[in-house]
Amino acid sequence: MLIPKMPCKKEKIAFSVVGVLYIPFAFLCYFALTEFEYKFHLVVLIMIWASDIAAYFTGKIVGGPKLMPALSPNKTWAGLGGALIGPALMALAVYPFFFPPIEEGVSPNPYSWMFLAVMGLVVGVSGQAGDLFISYLKRKAKVKDTGSLLPGHGGALDRLDSLMLASIVFTLVLFLVR
Repeated sequence: MLIPKMPCKKEKIAFSVVGVLYIPFAFLCYFALTEFEYKFHLVVLIMIWASDIAAYFTGKIVGGPKLMPALSPNKTWAGLGGALIGPALMALAVYPFFFPPIEEGVSPNPYSWMFLAVMGLVVGVSGQAGDLFISYLKRKAKVKDTGSLLPGHGGALDRLDSLMLASIVFTLVLFLVR
């Protein structure tokens, strides 16, 4: 829905290439988490949900200056703080339910609570960046929503924008430290 609404042919081609590469690669990375354990699928989803919820409530309660009003007029710096801290705290909260206790070593271990908390911060940053990227595409195409599959939610892509980039980053980091 976005590509036909791009203002020029060059942008249509560029965004088509991005769409053909970015979206499938994001889902490939999410499914590549099966190389580890099923729990990592759930953990990254929980972190994204925690990031979105913490960003929303922190932004609403604290308010403050806008983060990038041209791209996403309701995002605040306080909301960004919540988006970073929320998944890290949630990772610590769910850690005992998903992972057995292990000895903390010097190298990064994807099963350690410290690694998972840091990954919560990374997921928060990448999730917000993914959300802003899709917002940028929507602004460029001059549309409010990316579809009508989920009325009131901005379309399926708007529900998955944070998860897509976070899945790429989360999966790549896990493969690097393995």
